[in-house]
Amino acid sequence: ELISKKLEFKHSGILLNRPRKRMKFALLLFVSKSIQQTCESINRIQKYYEDPLVPKDKESDTFEKCDFCCCDGQSGQKDCSNQVEDWTKIIPESDLRSFHHLYMDRSGLDEVPSFPDDNRLVEWWARFNKISFLDVSKLTSLSMLRLINLQGNMINSTSGLATLSSVEILELPVNQFTSLSKETFASFPELRNLSLSSNQVSEISKDAFDRTPKIQQLILRRNYLNSDILLGVLKLKDLVKLDLSGNLITFIERPLFAGLEKLQYLDLSGNHMNHIAILGFTGLTNLIHLDLANNWLVTMIPDSFAQLASNTTIDLSVNPLICDCAQQAFVSWLNIHANRKKL
Repeated sequence: ELISKKLEFKHSGILLNRPRKRMKFALLLFVSKSIQQTCESINRIQKYYEDPLVPKDKESDTFEKCDFCCCDGQSGQKDCSNQVEDWTKIIPESDLRSFHHLYMDRSGLDEVPSFPDDNRLVEWWARFNKISFLDVSKLTSLSMLRLINLQGNMINSTSGLATLSSVEILELPVNQFTSLSKETFASFPELRNLSLSSNQVSEISKDAFDRTPKIQQLILRRNYLNSDILLGVLKLKDLVKLDLSGNLITFIERPLFAGLEKLQYLDLSGNHMNHIAILGFTGLTNLIHLDLANNWLVTMIPDSFAQLASNTTIDLSVNPLICDCAQQAFVSWLNIHANRKKL
């Protein structure tokens, strides 16, 4: 109700003439934004830990389980989820030649199991286990493996002593990575998609992605990244999508993303940005969507978006933008590019 009343003040022109009212309105939006972000964080956590294998109206202990594995030779899938077994002994003795997808979600794994040489696995899913170290040497027999999904484990490091040149998709959200170095993903030279959302990454070395130059989609949302440690990302010339939402980025002071000419989607929502410099998005000539929602932007400079393509959409919703005479140039720019903005 208070927000609605303040919005009425704004539209009636009171905010434009009374600085004190304008300051109160901006403060109210800031508090409202903080509450909204907290609620969104809770919803994200619930979503990540929601069991996709259990029906909504049933408890997990009533889930129908088979004696060992639910094997379907016709579909090429082997579902061993929710089976708490000694996989280090069982998997090497299994016949995986007929299966392309292996699911081991919530199976009590505390390490990466070894796999037999004669297999045709294309996807390996082992979500919500207790794996703390990604030992790539145990996966070298998976010569056809394309996707690895280890969401919701406790992984904080990987081994770069082996190479998996077939892997193109690596899903590692909700793990415990704190830093990324040159060796972290050196075992995956053909990687195209990498997801590290909801980890604890606060450091990225400048050469972190030197051995994975083909990455096209990089998801780093909900970590602890700021503007000064993103230089390693700029070497990924093939990037099409970059998600940096929910981090600690406070400003875009220089052309931070110059050189990412293929980038089409850039998500900077949910950060702490309060300043974007002139030509801050220089080089993003093919950008289709720029998300700046849920930040702390109060004033804007039209020249910040000067080099973006004419069809680029920009989301500025849920920012405490203040409308006064100093923002006349930005308001005029918004009116001219009405089809590009979302407020």
